[in-house]
Amino acid sequence: MGEKKSLQLEVFSETSSNDIFEISEAEAKENGESPYQILEGHTYEYAIEEGYVFEEINGILTQSKKRNNQGRINPCIYVGTLSLNVLEEKSRQKVSEVKLEVRSVKSAYRSDYRTMLEDITERCTDLLLQPNSPVTQYFTADFEVDSKTLYQRFAFLKSVLDSSEFNDAVHKFMQSPITKWAETEIERDVRALKRIDSKDLRQFVAAGNRIPLPESHHLHTSLPTIPSRIKTSYKKESINTPENQFVRYVLISFLFVCTEIRTKATSQRLATEASLLELKLEEYLSHSIFKDISYPNLLPLNSPVLQRKEGYREILRAWLMFDLAAKLVWLGGEDVYAGNKKDVAVLYEYWLFFKLLEVIKELFQLDSLSVGELIEKTKDGLGLKLKQGQYLPVKGVYKAETRVLNIEFSYNRTFVGEKEYPKGGSWSKNLRPDYTLSIWPFGIGAKEAEEQELMTHIHFDAKYRIEDLKSIFGTDDYLDEEKLDQTKGTFKRADLLKMHTYRDAIRRTAGAYILYPGSESKQIVGFHELLPGLGAFAIRPNKADAGIAHLKRFLSEVVNHFLNRASQREKMAQKTYEVRKSTSKCILLTGWDVNSFAF
Repeated sequence: MGEKKSLQLEVFSETSSNDIFEISEAEAKENGESPYQILEGHTYEYAIEEGYVFEEINGILTQSKKRNNQGRINPCIYVGTLSLNVLEEKSRQKVSEVKLEVRSVKSAYRSDYRTMLEDITERCTDLLLQPNSPVTQYFTADFEVDSKTLYQRFAFLKSVLDSSEFNDAVHKFMQSPITKWAETEIERDVRALKRIDSKDLRQFVAAGNRIPLPESHHLHTSLPTIPSRIKTSYKKESINTPENQFVRYVLISFLFVCTEIRTKATSQRLATEASLLELKLEEYLSHSIFKDISYPNLLPLNSPVLQRKEGYREILRAWLMFDLAAKLVWLGGEDVYAGNKKDVAVLYEYWLFFKLLEVIKELFQLDSLSVGELIEKTKDGLGLKLKQGQYLPVKGVYKAETRVLNIEFSYNRTFVGEKEYPKGGSWSKNLRPDYTLSIWPFGIGAKEAEEQELMTHIHFDAKYRIEDLKSIFGTDDYLDEEKLDQTKGTFKRADLLKMHTYRDAIRRTAGAYILYPGSESKQIVGFHELLPGLGAFAIRPNKADAGIAHLKRFLSEVVNHFLNRASQREKMAQKTYEVRKSTSKCILLTGWDVNSFAF
């Protein structure tokens, strides 16, 4: 630390020595991290050399009241690179900086982060490729327009280039490129010729450097001399095809964009990650196969090879995704990346939105979903509306043979509190589940459906940090510990209680469920029917098996449940409406005549 002097810093975990890690410089560089790492949600004590102090960070780093060069680091739920400014104690001038990497408690958070970012990029570009997408208008990615969104856009691009699909495609191309037959002209000894065409015959008559034929040769009378060597053509395999030229063009284009981003980067993190991508692309382009491939005169986008052959198909798709991703501005990405963060929990929340949307679209046959509900034209190009804390509804109509239903899938819908019956919302305080699926009969508005008890809400909350079902539901032993926990200000089963709050406080709520990246799912029903209910579904950021099948099966049962007009839930809703819509007359009994009663 510093040019002339190194300063000693000691960090101690308050709970366990296994909470502090040091990884190799190579691994740190590959992942864009600091080699010195601590865990989120854990607390640490530090001591720096006397005469120097750390600049305090509200809620994360606090100095000791007794010694200014000592204190506590409490990263809470922050995940990412934590930059600590070292100040000279007397002058309060910054002399250096220490970077600590705050790791997620989830061991697979790095792969989860990459997988979810790849999936979000893929979903966004799929939306942009729809016929009604605003990308049909011409936009050019400008990396100088807004430095705040530069890392977000780079993260989309990086997810394309870092994907295993793209890397596998490049290696498949290198191992098995397509070839074509190309004619090449060389000089050959006439004695080595096997086949002679009309062009060769003309050279036998006119070519120079001739040698005499023996008098005994049957051609001697008509052709006394022949050339010793003639130019002849033969066919050989060539890899300089339009499709291979396109692959070279794609890699060079990717390299150019990464170089442009690196030169315009305003943070060291962005510059480092862009530089790593440059090295990867340069390594690809240095392969011997590209020495014989020229730059293309045109892009053969309609080539069957590009559209169908393994390797080429994925590279074409990556090129289309890369171009679109560079134009897409996502302000919600600031919640994930801002200030050197890698907030995997927030990214999980965004990722689940697309997963749920995909399942709901399929089960409720929402083919009419408009891309404009998620992607909008902005002054900088194209904007993804998805952002934590902002309400985003996606609406549609489900047309079954027996019933037509209105469907609304909402992200961050706020149910306003202290609403009198029969209005919708919460009867206590404002509540905002992460996702809400609302269903009501077609032909009436949402407000009218609420007041007539025809509306049904099902809520979901994303909880990335939950490990297993025990963390949600606990055990019966927890009952004995709850009083003690309350005195300490800690509560077990808080997430389960929150689901009960949604279920009980938000009017017309039939179910509330936790979504977490575990391995087990569990449903608890209030009666013998599917709804009302509580529970948890395990959905993992895993391309091979995300565990979405359990949730899909549940929502499929929800569809069938709503098509059943004779369900107990429908009958209860109808009775509730009938009882509460009628105002009962209040009769006051002041006295009676005993003799008037007959027994």
